[in-house]
Amino acid sequence: MFIAQQQKRELPWAPSFYTSFMIEAVIFDVDGTLVDSVDLHAEAWQRAFRKFGKHVSFGAIRRQIGKGSDQLLPVFFSKKELKDLGEEIDNYRGDLFKKEYLPRVKAFPKVRELFERILQDHKQIALAFVSKARRTEDVQGNLQCRRFDSG
Repeated sequence: MFIAQQQKRELPWAPSFYTSFMIEAVIFDVDGTLVDSVDLHAEAWQRAFRKFGKHVSFGAIRRQIGKGSDQLLPVFFSKKELKDLGEEIDNYRGDLFKKEYLPRVKAFPKVRELFERILQDHKQIALAFVSKARRTEDVQGNLQCRRFDSG
């Protein structure tokens, strides 16, 4: 994830105490903000839990979406369960999401237009996502865009 830098700009016509900040980049969370994926992530977690003998309601899992697996799994599994199966559950869920759910993820309306407008204003775009199952190529495909380049 990239962090936007604020650049001070002196305004000759303004009082000396007045400065403005120039925004150089906009950071977006991907899942649930740019793409409609929250329910799909929750469903993939629910299926993974079931495979390992844990039956948890969709709603309970959905409320945890946005956390990384290191924070989500301890909500539903004991320390011993995590020690024995945590990595296996996480890997299974990641593979399941990539194979069966990622192709179903769709961008929310007007995301491309939003990005184009930001680039017209000569700003950079940074994308942030928690899921290990996500890659830049996957995100670009879900957003129905290829690399945006402002320069």
